[in-house]
Amino acid sequence: MKCLQKLAQVSRLLVRSYNFLLYKKVDYDEFTAILNEGIWACPEKLPGNVPLLKDPITRFEYEKDNIITLLDREGLQKVAKITKTDSMYNLLSYIKELTLCTFALLSYFGRPNEAMNVVDAIQGFARFKDYRINYEHSPIREKYMELEATMILLKQSLSLTHMKRSESGEGTKETEAAEEIFSTINNNAGVGEAQYLRGLLLAQHKNEFVKTSGLYEAALASFKKADCKLGEARVSIAITTLLLENNITDKVLKLLKGAMKILKERKYFNNMLGTCYYNRARYYEETKEYELAKQDLESALEAFDQWNKCDINKCNVMLQRVSELIQQDCPLFAFLKAFPLVEIKFSGECVPLEPNVRQTSYFRELLNNGFSQAHKAIKVHFDTLTLENLKHVLSRSCAVLHLSSDHYEPGYISMEGKLGNLEQVPLSKLH
Repeated sequence: MKCLQKLAQVSRLLVRSYNFLLYKKVDYDEFTAILNEGIWACPEKLPGNVPLLKDPITRFEYEKDNIITLLDREGLQKVAKITKTDSMYNLLSYIKELTLCTFALLSYFGRPNEAMNVVDAIQGFARFKDYRINYEHSPIREKYMELEATMILLKQSLSLTHMKRSESGEGTKETEAAEEIFSTINNNAGVGEAQYLRGLLLAQHKNEFVKTSGLYEAALASFKKADCKLGEARVSIAITTLLLENNITDKVLKLLKGAMKILKERKYFNNMLGTCYYNRARYYEETKEYELAKQDLESALEAFDQWNKCDINKCNVMLQRVSELIQQDCPLFAFLKAFPLVEIKFSGECVPLEPNVRQTSYFRELLNNGFSQAHKAIKVHFDTLTLENLKHVLSRSCAVLHLSSDHYEPGYISMEGKLGNLEQVPLSKLH
């Protein structure tokens, strides 16, 4: 009993520290090797070539550092038999916690078959009828049922990443069975989990929007009834993803605001928070608020864990697209200035020009400082005032066009020619 309690605590710490270890760039192979040799090993024999012992108490002494070997149906049934009634509820709680964490870690390590074996073993243990009959109408029986329904959901969540779309129908039947069990024992959080997972399964089909959104809404209501804030956040993210995939922006900001508030109050949920920022950026892109989208994408990249390459790549692709849209969409302020050096007379004679309007100025520096303080996307273009450059910026629909020259002549715009010479263009010619 105490062994299971300690293992449950250790497994939870490992799940919580896994992302931290990767973030600190701990050698992944070394980290997994330690686990493979210890609590996540699958030995066929005990040290010294001794076959595995069947007696659970003796096995606990030999195998207390090994989680997978302990989590088998027969061994747990024997442990349950010798556990006193007043301790049974805690025993089942430890088993559930240990299974959830073991399942998560084996999935992290890319060992789905072993994760499924653990779930099968616990599911078989939870379905053992004798124990459920013995604890009829008691919290212990409800705990057995909760454990069984949880294993159903774990199995379907693992299948979700490997199944074909045609297989999702079977998964929805299983989750319906889990929902019924949770409903029987008035476990609203469990009902919400079952509805949420069934929604994820249906979301594999593009033509199931109505049913999927209905399940997500039902799951959200169940989590609220259970006061399960994290469940609310997860479903809210799923709803916004579904809405955005179907080009619907209603309720997206409100749902994301609620989810982000919940996640920011908790640790270990950086990736979910990153998804919130990413989805909000998608909303802002849809509503053409590109600068806000860019800010959220940068926040998402800060939130996502370094190992989460898939979401990071999606963010980077979208960030590049949004940055290009900002350049296209933001107003253009063009500043063209001429510095003609000579005037070419009709005779061909070159006459040096004395600038009659030149003065010391920090014009460009002052402009750039002003634009940076405005906190708005503005594209600024500085260039030489030539007829060709003027036509080019006029073709781009300038919001502001500023022309200046070192030489002034009433009724004309003094520009530079191709040779740096003075070129006088009548104002009437530009109308």
